[in-house]
Amino acid sequence: MTTPVVGNQRTLGFSEPEPQRPLRAPRTSLKARNALIGWTFILPNFLGFAVLTLTPVVTLFYMSLTDWNIFGTANWVGFDNFARLVGDKSFHVALGNTFYYAALHIPITIVVSLGLALLLNQKLRGAAFFRTVAFFPYITSIVAVAVVWNMLFSPEFGPINQFLGLFIDGGLPGWTVSKDWAMPAVIIVGTWKDMGYYMLLFLAGLQTVPTGSTRPPGSTAPTPGSGS
Repeated sequence: MTTPVVGNQRTLGFSEPEPQRPLRAPRTSLKARNALIGWTFILPNFLGFAVLTLTPVVTLFYMSLTDWNIFGTANWVGFDNFARLVGDKSFHVALGNTFYYAALHIPITIVVSLGLALLLNQKLRGAAFFRTVAFFPYITSIVAVAVVWNMLFSPEFGPINQFLGLFIDGGLPGWTVSKDWAMPAVIIVGTWKDMGYYMLLFLAGLQTVPTGSTRPPGSTAPTPGSGS
């Protein structure tokens, strides 16, 4: 008795089962999974922003449209409070100080943070330690920062004026007790406290830049046999 031959295989009257193809996850489920992972990373920060920043801002804006002294009921006055600010000299001084602080603090912080990121992006011994030291002021309590820097800025006994006294004979800055030097002191402290956070952002961006190619943009790689 002979068996039928199909190609180079012998069969016994039945065909072999075809191998099953691996099941592929639907594209929609993959997108949903990626979206879930993304929201998992975003949600804690978003909740913190919504509870600690967005909600107070919306609440304060509503309160600014009312006449309320915390006790009793709030009386709706609309934009009357904002109209009173136009002629308030204290508001003009506060607005000027805000622009003064922002105009100096923001660019100085960016420049210092970028410089630190470029320096600590190099292969230096102890770079991880210095990154931690630079970031530490950002997570330090603002109360501790204020106490320490107030001692450093002391006009009579502070180490900053003690150091400046080695080079300047009289006329040392009054820092926090001076009308002219109080804002520069605040800018110095603000830059020192915030530079670590923005340094990490710049550092994360710098470390994603590929370092394998050093050719300038627009140049082409040499072809074999070109001699370049």
